[in-house]
Amino acid sequence: MNIADINWLAIIVAAVASMVLGAIYYGPLFGKTWLRLSKIKALKMTWKHYLGGLITTLVTAFILAYMVSKFESNTWLLGLDLGFTMWIGFIAPIMFGIVLWERKPVRLYLLNVMFQLISLLVMAVILSIF
Repeated sequence: MNIADINWLAIIVAAVASMVLGAIYYGPLFGKTWLRLSKIKALKMTWKHYLGGLITTLVTAFILAYMVSKFESNTWLLGLDLGFTMWIGFIAPIMFGIVLWERKPVRLYLLNVMFQLISLLVMAVILSIF
């Protein structure tokens, strides 16, 4: 992928979409469950949390855009395939370390890993069709 070929707008849209999904997923949908399973009483979010999240999500979107280009994923279905493949091959196994080594509950792992699946699928589809 050449720097001139990078669709920065698609990367930004994909990252913002992931951040919005995260706010909904870890907010009204599963926020209380996540806090309980994480054994966190309350979480005060600051601009540093959001900035760090945005930067890491932009990095993920950029690398995913590279993979979309590399594998010529140019339909929503190919985007789903790529997102799922990246998730099952890298994210799901790596994140399982919280269960194995940190002794976190399997339910916490499932909650977090499912968000990562949704996020990767959405970003990969956006990057594939943009």
